[in-house]
Amino acid sequence: MKKYSFVLYFACLLPHALHADDATTFHRYLWANYNHFSGNMTSAQDWYKKIFSADCSLYTYKGGLNFLYDTKQFKRIIDLIPSLDKKFEKDAEVQLLFILALEKENQLTQADTRLIAISDTFKTNSQIAFKATQTYLRRKEPENALITINSFLNNTPQKPNNFAFYFFKSQIYVQLNKYNEALESINKCLEMHPQFDQGWLLRATLQEQKGMIKDAIAGYGTFLQLAGTNAQVEKHLYTLMLKHKQAEAKKSIFIFNKSSLENAQLLFEQKKYPQALAQINSHLEQKNTDSDAVAVLLKVEILSALNDFDAIANLLTTWTNKDPHNVLWPKTAYLLSHKNMPQARILTLLKKFTTDHPQALWPHVYYADLCIRSGDTANALASLELALPLALDDTLRAKIYHQLGLLHYEEQNFPRMLSALESGHTIDPHFPHLNNTLAYYWVAQGNDLIKAQALVDTALAHEKTNPYFLDTQAYILYKQKKYSQAKEILEPIAQHTNNATMLLHLAEIEYALGSAQAADTLIKKAEALIKNNHEKQAFKKMQTLLAINEK
Repeated sequence: MKKYSFVLYFACLLPHALHADDATTFHRYLWANYNHFSGNMTSAQDWYKKIFSADCSLYTYKGGLNFLYDTKQFKRIIDLIPSLDKKFEKDAEVQLLFILALEKENQLTQADTRLIAISDTFKTNSQIAFKATQTYLRRKEPENALITINSFLNNTPQKPNNFAFYFFKSQIYVQLNKYNEALESINKCLEMHPQFDQGWLLRATLQEQKGMIKDAIAGYGTFLQLAGTNAQVEKHLYTLMLKHKQAEAKKSIFIFNKSSLENAQLLFEQKKYPQALAQINSHLEQKNTDSDAVAVLLKVEILSALNDFDAIANLLTTWTNKDPHNVLWPKTAYLLSHKNMPQARILTLLKKFTTDHPQALWPHVYYADLCIRSGDTANALASLELALPLALDDTLRAKIYHQLGLLHYEEQNFPRMLSALESGHTIDPHFPHLNNTLAYYWVAQGNDLIKAQALVDTALAHEKTNPYFLDTQAYILYKQKKYSQAKEILEPIAQHTNNATMLLHLAEIEYALGSAQAADTLIKKAEALIKNNHEKQAFKKMQTLLAINEK
């Protein structure tokens, strides 16, 4: 629920300050709100008891209802509905509080009926439209859900956090078997929120269904980059990539020993792995070099199904030795981490590639990436340093410097972080993510908000709705003590994120605004999402501040 500060309540009360007792009511109401938003619930409850023990302004109930909801007194809210419903029939926040209280008490039918009724009245209220859409979907009424979404979008200006409605539209169109419309809606969703992981997953699924395999592969990869480990998606992506590679290669080659390769593929699909292996070995013995890549990839897939990891290692080592600069072999080894090969064995294999072929770029890159995924920062740093002089492409060099900067930040080696980021910025001053990370350095460590603002402006010029860039912008405003502006930017993003840093930043903002309880709720959500040392430290800092506040 959106919280009103006691200052806003004061503004509501002023028009009613006509009686002698109003000064006393306002005094009590001010202290009730102050204690509520400071987290002193016992004291807040005492003040509210005093307010409601005598005649009081109708508007004092807004604060009282929020207090009852925050203290889980849902039954008391429901008991007040008959006397307050008519008086607050045009107040969306109060009506939504009534619905939420009914849901908490498992009175779902009443909650649904009330929600559907008010969704026509408050067409531009995003929370009501969102909940009404969810209700229709739960009731298996996709057409009504679609009407609700379109009514909201048609009656409100475009805002970045409207992306969720386009995501729902896409899901509904899938239910209605309207896949072209579903793809159009999910594309609109990702235009508004390009870092929305579930959006990429849905789009990749739709693209795969429509035969857009290359686009689907890129989409699944972006999902994994944003969401982190997902065994089911990783396994599916690995299989899809191998099949795509085989299909593409078959288009451009003439296979001399057609039967053995095709028989191997057919036997593999029938899960007759030993027979498939015999056929693929027969094909490779013919030394039809035009089809070697296809055959080796299929053999890797067969061996993976047989869990013969030693044979996979030997096979990829052989082909890497033949052509150490070919990205296909280290990339194939890396992708096995999305299959069933133990990550430790893949790391050992990639490390061997880097040792045997120190002048080959790609083994260093893929080894570093897998080290990052496994939390081995030291080896990731070492391998990326070795990759730098081998990377001739400026874009790749800038990306390596950026990754080095992020790793040094994780190690809290801020001078080296700055050095790496500035080196990358010299190569590519327009690289949005590098500009954003450099901006974050200057706001969090360098204490130069002017530099930080200039850098994040450059990043946002490329991706104005990127939540990571907006988080940096909000943090700059926080450092400038512009807390309300910072919250306005970050709060809509944090509602739909699984990023601990953003939640902790919003907690700092809420604490600065005097909302200790809101800050406590945010850090509890962030705790389960912490991924690195920096987030652990930020979490402990907020815990300490909140503990001091309680005393």
